[in-house]
Amino acid sequence: MPSDLGGTVVALGIFDGVHRGHQELFKITKALAKEDKLFSLAYTFHPHPAAILNPKLAPHLIESVE
Repeated sequence: MPSDLGGTVVALGIFDGVHRGHQELFKITKALAKEDKLFSLAYTFHPHPAAILNPKLAPHLIESVE
């Protein structure tokens, strides 16, 4: 992958498990990127933003980043 990801379609979220909803989001991201000959990318937050902003309310994650 080139270091310059100029034209990129990004799926942005907290992907601690890839359920059907995430799969659909990735499918749409890939299709949109392909349509315009761009790169597709999934970006996940780690740690979960709630773990920083309000640790007591942070959800338990389904899978670890590793």
